[in-house]
Amino acid sequence: INIEKQPSFLFVFPSDLVDQYDDVSVPKGRRSVRDVLQFVMNGSRLGYLQSGETVSIFESRKKPIKDNADEETKIENTFI
Repeated sequence: INIEKQPSFLFVFPSDLVDQYDDVSVPKGRRSVRDVLQFVMNGSRLGYLQSGETVSIFESRKKPIKDNADEETKIENTFI
């Protein structure tokens, strides 16, 4: 399942920025949204901010990726 298609999350990003990267597969399992985002953005110049169920993706000049979610949200599914 595509994380972007999870019904409770809204992803905001400039498509030209994200389109320059190859697709990434995440191993099946139960993990937080933070863990999934950090996994898929590892080695990229992308960063994100999570506020509730809204995730904004942007070009980052600094690492590590910042996350200000109040609580981790668990997702269990196959990510493709």
